[in-house]
Amino acid sequence: MSTTTEGPDRDRAVTGHVHAGTAGLRVVLDQRLHGDDVFLRATLILERDRAIPVQVLALDEETILCPLEPVACGLRPGQRVAGTLRLGRPTRLLPIPDDLTAALDREQLSLDALPVEERRHLLGFVRDATTPSVRQARIQVILGILRIREPP
Repeated sequence: MSTTTEGPDRDRAVTGHVHAGTAGLRVVLDQRLHGDDVFLRATLILERDRAIPVQVLALDEETILCPLEPVACGLRPGQRVAGTLRLGRPTRLLPIPDDLTAALDREQLSLDALPVEERRHLLGFVRDATTPSVRQARIQVILGILRIREPP
């Protein structure tokens, strides 16, 4: 099984505001990130070199940074932030887990047609499941997405 390796870091100057919602604290960026810059884990570097690990998501016309440790990040709702988003460059995709591979084979579906960023996001979605039942539910979501996209 291969693993994701990181290439040279890429830094992006970012600004935004902290939003508190039902899913917890999120940083909504003023600018939209595209392509290889989304669906990655990154580090948001703020004043005094404070580093906050985040997941980068692109939703509709917004880019959202989700702190991986929201309690310890020190952000407050309504706070304006300006800093540097340090993005790594994955050089290989995450491996497809055996349980997802089995489900894809059973349904005669494939992840191959998906853009690299979306594939990476979906594999992380499965990898980050907190319980076996959540993992299976996430695999079912992926199968549903692929069924919609696959031509008949």
